[in-house]
Amino acid sequence: MSIEYSGVILLTALITTGFILIFLFVWREFITKINRKIHINKKIIDESYDNVWKWFSNVNNYPKLYPAWVDEVKEVNKERYIISDQYNNTYEAKAVLDKEKGIIDLYMEGEVSRTRLFSIKDNETLVVHIGEREDFNFLAWLYLKRTVNSDFKNAKAVIESN
Repeated sequence: MSIEYSGVILLTALITTGFILIFLFVWREFITKINRKIHINKKIIDESYDNVWKWFSNVNNYPKLYPAWVDEVKEVNKERYIISDQYNNTYEAKAVLDKEKGIIDLYMEGEVSRTRLFSIKDNETLVVHIGEREDFNFLAWLYLKRTVNSDFKNAKAVIESN
């Protein structure tokens, strides 16, 4: 009887562990999928607010700042641009700017790229980038985050060296 009892306990433990692992996997995938839509990046740039604003608010600077993403920018008018990426995709983008509040928003076909600037000291500006994206598969999302991170490092280097 004790052998049968041990078998039941072992089977119950295995089934319970299986359910817990499946629940954790499903929960993690659900949370990860929700979080895939937003990526936040921040950098402190050792330049004045005005200089950092000049770089980030001018969409024509994006090929220099974001070389892993932007290949070419064509200005349609003061607010609208056609952006070509490294994969020959083109996007119509609308820039919404507010220098006083440090707001630089770029709306592109259902996606929003938000950049916020905060003056910390005379020659230090905090730049926070919040990218909101349509749903990606997991590998594409990891690649996107990696390229955004590398582009942001590049933008910091470009601004600080000019």
